[in-house]
Amino acid sequence: MNVMFLLDGSGSVSGSTFAMQMKMLDKISNLMHIGTNESQIAVLQYAGFTRLEFGFDNHQNHDDLLKSLRAIRHMSGTTKTGKAMMKALELFQKAKREDSDVSQVAVVVTDGHSHDNPLPAAEALRAAGITILTLGIGDHINREEIVRISGKDELAFQNLHKDVPLEHFVAGFKNLSQGEHCEYARGRPAD
Repeated sequence: MNVMFLLDGSGSVSGSTFAMQMKMLDKISNLMHIGTNESQIAVLQYAGFTRLEFGFDNHQNHDDLLKSLRAIRHMSGTTKTGKAMMKALELFQKAKREDSDVSQVAVVVTDGHSHDNPLPAAEALRAAGITILTLGIGDHINREEIVRISGKDELAFQNLHKDVPLEHFVAGFKNLSQGEHCEYARGRPAD
């Protein structure tokens, strides 16, 4: 499984809210087996511009991944979720081997107040067979936008800044990665 986390690094998401994103990354990474022939994680942080924190093939084990996660620093700026998702699509396309059936998941973390239109990029990701999970963070989440980005209500989580919803998301991600919602992870709609 290739999982890319798109972290909201905008000015409206800072301090403890940004720290909650990092806590989520730590919890999710502990669920995964990282390695060349195992799961791969990439992190893209976005605000008015995007910054690839690390790509899919940068880590051979969990310890290497944790070192990279601890080095991530908040960017600040406006929120351009659509631009970030188009960059994610480009990176997913480079990472996917032609003969591979590796599932691809984009986890878009946002408050849902993008300064560009994220929907065309979300549609392009889904058309490429990439499952999108959205995580709403902060006190003023635009629920409609996060649902429209993910394409399905059950793939849109909110209130990540609180511990209970974080644990709910981690459990949902675990189910996705272990096959309960495997159809979504492989880009095939469930019956």
